[in-house]
Formats: sequence, C-alpha cells, structure tokens
Amino acid sequence: MYLPSGDGNLYMVDAANGQLLAKKSFGQPLFTQSTIGKASNGDSIIFQLYGGTFWAGFGLGIDAEHVPGALVAYHVPDDAVQAQVVVKEVEVERIVEKEVEVITEVPVEVEVINPLSYVVIALGVILVVVAGVLFSRSRTSTT
Repeated sequence: MYLPSGDGNLYMVDAANGQLLAKKSFGQPLFTQSTIGKASNGDSIIFQLYGGTFWAGFGLGIDAEHVPGALVAYHVPDDAVQAQVVVKEVEVERIVEKEVEVITEVPVEVEVINPLSYVVIALGVILVVVAGVLFSRSRTSTT
C-alpha cells in the first residue's frame, strides 16, 4: 500500500502484515492519494502529486507562500503484488425511519349564549325606552 502523509513522506507498507517496506520524503505535506496507472508498455506506475498550492499556515502565524509542485512517477517492480478486485455479496438489513406528523384534537369548552337571553335583553331595552318616554311625558304635562 502507498500511504501519503501530512509529514511529507510517502510510506510503502506491506498490506498483508503492515510492515514498512520503504519511505520517500518529499519535504512537503502530501494532501492527495497516490494514483496507480499503466505505462504504454503495460508496466504499473505509482503517481504522487505534491505541492503546487498556496500554503497559508492554517492560522499558525506563517505567511502565505506559493509552494512549487510536481508530479512524481514510480515504477512498480514486477514482483510486487498486483491489485485484485474482490467482489462480495452481503446482506444488508434495511431500517426505514419515517417522521409522522400527529395531529391531536383537543376538546375546548365553548360557552354559548342561550337565544332566550337575547329576547330578555331586547325586552329590557324596550322597557327602558318606554319608561323614559312615559317619564318625559309626565314632566311636560305638569308644566
């Protein structure tokens, strides 16, 4: 396996046991994964990009500077383990969560005025008006 690192090293590790096989220093942090390709003759090649960005210091008080970049290619030896494609069929349990809006009706007591109350109020108003008219007539007839 080829493992680029922020410490500026490209580590070559045995995938079977994790043993470090080799290390190449680039002097710049490696922020991109290595890419494996083939040359026109069919040989495997590892490509590693480094630099070529503005290094702002990430708030460490370091002034921004342009870091020159390069694309480096390494030949993969013929005795190296070749990549294998592994396809496995797996069963996946499907869990579905669904949001449901619950509307709850809450009974509210509504106080309704009895229609008979309107009749009583109307009669009271009429009586007050009639009493006022009678009172004013009794005053005008005495003078």
